[in-house]
Amino acid sequence: MGQSMGGLDFFLLEGGEYLERLDALAQAPAGPFAQGDELVRNARAFRGSAIMASQHGMARAALGIDSCARAVREGRLAWTEATRGELIRAIDDSKILMHRLRTPEQGDTEKAEAIGAQLDRLSGRASAARRAQAGP
Repeated sequence: MGQSMGGLDFFLLEGGEYLERLDALAQAPAGPFAQGDELVRNARAFRGSAIMASQHGMARAALGIDSCARAVREGRLAWTEATRGELIRAIDDSKILMHRLRTPEQGDTEKAEAIGAQLDRLSGRASAARRAQAGP
């Protein structure tokens, strides 16, 4: 038997596939977005993969992608050029951070968390910090 794949290796493979699928879906032109379920499914799968690999920064970015995907699917966020551009940028930035997971640079986790927070704002979802400040 060959050597088994480590958790990080598996995440890089699986998470990279989800990001590629998300990127392909985000290329849809502005207007009615018919693939909302597929967008949400892949965002959640990416997030689950990041959580299982204990990649918390990437999981936070994935949560933002998921928030944005749900808002688009539910019609709370219009699929405009601006929305499309923000999601593509976030996915591209996530790909860059994924490529550096073996040898991360200082601030990479914070960058991933910022991706998530930016997409939360775009989707209209309050970030965890803002929800905590607001109280019960």
